[in-house]
Amino acid sequence: MATLTVNLVTKDGAIDQDASRKAFNEALVKYVAERETEQSTIATAVNAQFDKHPGVSINMPALASMTCAALNAQPANFSTLEERCLSYVRENASDKREDGKLFRIGKGKGGGVRRWAEIPVETPAAPATK
Repeated sequence: MATLTVNLVTKDGAIDQDASRKAFNEALVKYVAERETEQSTIATAVNAQFDKHPGVSINMPALASMTCAALNAQPANFSTLEERCLSYVRENASDKREDGKLFRIGKGKGGGVRRWAEIPVETPAAPATK
């Protein structure tokens, strides 16, 4: 959940509702634009890790750490940026290719994150002929 703080606009000691709504709408539009830019930046950085290591499964902590390094995270913002990277991957992952998500997250041995585009499509075996 995000918090957006907006100051109410007053005029002669009374709240100017129209101006306050306008201030809120402007703050909301700015927040949405910043969030979309942030998501785009994170998406680019996450995918760059897979571009550097094509076909490889990368565990979540390592992927987040490498992405944060690519985004030049600092000690003050590392944990926040790390969580946003992990959230991006989780939001864009599915166990089924048909869902159209970008990533598959596997659990246990041989698990980790992979891009669906780099996972070979399994073709059904042809029936045996006699």
